[in-house]
Amino acid sequence: RDIERVKRAESEARFERIFDSSPLPKQIHALATGDLVAINDAHERLFGYSLDEIRGPDAWFAQAYPDAVLRASLQPTWKEAVEQARATSTPVESPELRIRCKNGAERIVRGRVAVAGDDVVVTWIDLTDIRRGEAALRDSERRFRGLVERSVAGFYVVRDGRILYANERAAAILGRRVEDIVGHDAMEDRKSTRLNS
Repeated sequence: RDIERVKRAESEARFERIFDSSPLPKQIHALATGDLVAINDAHERLFGYSLDEIRGPDAWFAQAYPDAVLRASLQPTWKEAVEQARATSTPVESPELRIRCKNGAERIVRGRVAVAGDDVVVTWIDLTDIRRGEAALRDSERRFRGLVERSVAGFYVVRDGRILYANERAAAILGRRVEDIVGHDAMEDRKSTRLNS
């Protein structure tokens, strides 16, 4: 019995070290009550809340999702995810969520819910910078496309010998329609199109 107690204590200490040192934000909820009982340093750095500010079954939801309607819609989903993770012994991934941080900023995250013994462990993946980068790229592409479409110069893009894009001006210069150019071999009908001269 003493050996079992020592092994259990060593295992718990190992888990605690891994939990605390993880670069990913993590939470532990009590399976029986739903109380949030532990967070790691990465969690506090990302979201800004101390454990005392979000301890308990509803405190985290109230802080992270201040909109009561959204919160009410997410709580049943949370319970279903916990039950599924418990029943299947397989982690369940959430959809992308927007969580309000203590400083009022929003983070776009995806949660991974796993049940380990009497605990529910949630690992958060922060997607905020990725999504902002994608939005900035889309905005840049939209602005560039607008400039190219209104240009008096003819533009076209070739990749692997095929025309991927041509603006209206390029089509007009060539005396063809855009749809007759895009997707075609850039070398075909070279004399009439002069795309490669």
